[in-house]
Amino acid sequence: MKKIIKTLIIAMIVVLAITALAACNNDQPTTPTEPTAPACDHMWTAATCETAKTCVLCQATEGEPKGHDIVVDEAVAVTCTEDGLTAGEHCTRCDYAIAQETITAPGHTEVVDEAVDPTCVATGLTAGKHCSACDEVLVSQSEVAMVAHKIAYVTTLPTAEAAGKTTGVCTVCEGTFTYDEVNVMGAGTYTLEASALSGIAQYSLADGEVRVVGGVFECHLSNKYRTDDGQKKTFPDEYYGTSRMNFGGKTEINSDANPDMIKNGIVFTTTEAATVTVWWVEGGDDHRQVALYDMDGNIVVQSDNQEAAKNDPCMSTFTVEAGTYIVGNVINTNYIFKVEVVVGTSAEVPAE
Repeated sequence: MKKIIKTLIIAMIVVLAITALAACNNDQPTTPTEPTAPACDHMWTAATCETAKTCVLCQATEGEPKGHDIVVDEAVAVTCTEDGLTAGEHCTRCDYAIAQETITAPGHTEVVDEAVDPTCVATGLTAGKHCSACDEVLVSQSEVAMVAHKIAYVTTLPTAEAAGKTTGVCTVCEGTFTYDEVNVMGAGTYTLEASALSGIAQYSLADGEVRVVGGVFECHLSNKYRTDDGQKKTFPDEYYGTSRMNFGGKTEINSDANPDMIKNGIVFTTTEAATVTVWWVEGGDDHRQVALYDMDGNIVVQSDNQEAAKNDPCMSTFTVEAGTYIVGNVINTNYIFKVEVVVGTSAEVPAE
């Protein structure tokens, strides 16, 4: 019995102890909560094109991004020789961009500009090139001078009663050409010096074209004729010439190559016997001669300076009956400085 009572007493003590402990625990304060963080003292970075205003401490944002300030980069047209660009764009505030792409220049597209042959009434052109895409001239065309007329001539010789004249018609353009009248040489002295034809340049005349000097010398020239001014030469008689007639070839009179034409000759007509003197310079090393021809192209008389060398000054004197003669060159061109015709016995030229 005592044992049971003892056990009950112990159990009651345990219960009381547990109750007291529980009551003690209820009197203790509750566990405190975590303290609230203080408010952030923001450090803002400025808004950009793509981000809003942002705190570098807490990453908080405020407002909206600015958006890009777009500028258009215009396209650049490609040319034949310079590269072009596609259109693009970029932002003035940041590195945003749509890049422009290069368009490679293709180079010129060449087109040939055909040459144009000159005529006796119009200049011609050399061949050239241009680009068909941009019209740039790649090879310029140069003007080609007009060619000489191809003239058929009719020469009417002078008489004591009427003057003569040479007329011509171009077989290409059908243009008609007339030249000064020419008279016969009566008694007297008649002189032709090269300076009277001064200023005639090579290729400025047509073959057979006429220049009348002193009203009595009818000079039938050629396309190659020129007057060489300033070509000085002293002759055996001390005559000092300062210009020369450079015919560019031998004399031709109604030749197969040039029918109806006198070329590289000086025509004159006398009413009496005459003495003709020619001051000339040998034009080559092949002993060329000067001569007097008739209107049929036959040599009436020629010089005998067979030993003359190139550039030697020569004087040749001929005596002929009344008639029409052509002073000219044999073999090839010589340089004639002066021609003198003394008709009859008079030493003075009659008034024109």
